[in-house]
Amino acid sequence: MTAPVRVPRPPILDRIDPTRHVVLEASAGTGKTYTLEHLVAELVIAHRIPLEQILVVTFTDKATREMRERVRATLRRVLEGTEVAAPDAPAWVVDDEVRERVRDALAVFDRAPISTIHAFCQRVLTENAFDCARLLRQEQVESRDVFGRAFREELRVAFVEDEPLRPVLELAVSTWGVDRLEEVLYRWYAERGPPQPPFDRERARDALAAMPTRRDLGPAGMVARLLDDGLKRQPKKTVPERLRALAPIVDRVKDGAPIFEALLDYWRWAEEPATRSLSSARYVRKYLAGAGSPRLAPLARRMETLALAAGTPIGVLVGELVPRIVRRLAGRKSERGHFDFDDMLQMLADALAAPGSEALIGELRRRYRVALVDEFQDTDRVQWDIFRSLFFDHDGDWRLVVIGDPKQAIYGFRNADVHTYVAARDALLGAGGVRVPLDVSYRSTPAFLDALNLVIGERFFTGLNEYPDPVRCGRPELRLLDASGADAPPISVVHLVGRPSLRAAWVARALAEHVASEIGAILEGSLRVDRGDGEAKEITPSDVHVLCRSRADAESVGRALAAARIPHAFYKQEGLFATPAARHVW
Repeated sequence: MTAPVRVPRPPILDRIDPTRHVVLEASAGTGKTYTLEHLVAELVIAHRIPLEQILVVTFTDKATREMRERVRATLRRVLEGTEVAAPDAPAWVVDDEVRERVRDALAVFDRAPISTIHAFCQRVLTENAFDCARLLRQEQVESRDVFGRAFREELRVAFVEDEPLRPVLELAVSTWGVDRLEEVLYRWYAERGPPQPPFDRERARDALAAMPTRRDLGPAGMVARLLDDGLKRQPKKTVPERLRALAPIVDRVKDGAPIFEALLDYWRWAEEPATRSLSSARYVRKYLAGAGSPRLAPLARRMETLALAAGTPIGVLVGELVPRIVRRLAGRKSERGHFDFDDMLQMLADALAAPGSEALIGELRRRYRVALVDEFQDTDRVQWDIFRSLFFDHDGDWRLVVIGDPKQAIYGFRNADVHTYVAARDALLGAGGVRVPLDVSYRSTPAFLDALNLVIGERFFTGLNEYPDPVRCGRPELRLLDASGADAPPISVVHLVGRPSLRAAWVARALAEHVASEIGAILEGSLRVDRGDGEAKEITPSDVHVLCRSRADAESVGRALAAARIPHAFYKQEGLFATPAARHVW
């Protein structure tokens, strides 16, 4: 018999009761992964749940690999017992019985159900094909490839058969090329959410027809008089000129012209420069809205309605072409017994909701006693339906532990939304679950967290997306220092000053060059980090992260960094085998 050893146990586990449903709400740097890996160990050690019965669901393959490595390392540390807790600190008492349970967990670790939601669904569908009503000859295919084939088939059909849409197709293909158009439409398809606002031909026609005609803008026209009276302090000449340029398009629509031909003319008009910095559409909307004239307010509203209804060429194709591609894709997959990566989620959700699903649910509940779902703010309705069916809807000793940051749900990744998160959270808490906020950051300086809480405090988030637990600093010794050794400002705001005629492309380039310049200065020693040991350490390129709103912005920053000879890497840059050329080879 080996003497028991007191191995350090994180205090946060005292706040988590795995006999109830648990909602862990985290912020960046608050130890989310650390908490999850130790919770798995807690379930094995203190609650005697075999590792194979603990389902851990992550959002990406990278997160899955990291979670597996960290859980395995935690179990090994417990088994080795080389770290001993202080007498008054929380600890696991590791005796021979606990060691045996941990050894068993490590022995079967390669079978531990730690995976992405897609991998979990694939495993269930494969191992329970009869219960899921799957055809044995069904074949999984790559979503990107089958979409590409369906896109090209539908594009050929649309060019031949959809004469009204043909002008928009010709514009898109001549502007972007077929490969680029396919890529853009696939991104819309992959998000699985409808475009907002959805394009509607009749809505666009009505919005154009509601604009002033040439007669309205003539010397005796009502709109001409309204503009003359209402634009007292605004450019009285340019706004009527721009509207007169639009009027022939309006007249043709009223005479029954094909809507897409009219939209092509409208888009050209909308992008024509009214000044060096404003296009026609933006110029007219700006000055009509800013005129402050109640008599011009209806016209200003009609301009806004037109901008939304007319959309853009790509918005039209998303609304017109993508639904046809999806129907063709569904028909192709049904005929050939194919399913793609994302179909698996819906297939499992349907199987769990189907009549006679009790056998499948019973089998899975015998297999898994508790599920830990990471990045829960990225969960969509279908995923929540799966977890709810398995671990929530039925009475019994099954538990669901979800962890996420609802603030991040604003990104709407792959159709995730804060409403799904809040509905799931309320359901779990309403069934007696417990909410545990992770509100101590171990990554940031006290000064930065104070500034962050000031910026995103009670007035920053509204409605469902709240910030009820401001993050506190768990490492007060951290400091960010300037070149002189003094505390550096935690947040810097850049105000770009320039002429009113600045264009967006110039602004984007200037900001990218500023970012590169700042990073260059940081790497040369303008900022250093003191981690509490009295030594100010230099910041290396891998310590710096640049977050961008779009891929185009990221590429702009990348070009500026390359020009400044600063080493950098794109986190999600398109790989060689994801390019159109590689797909043609495959």
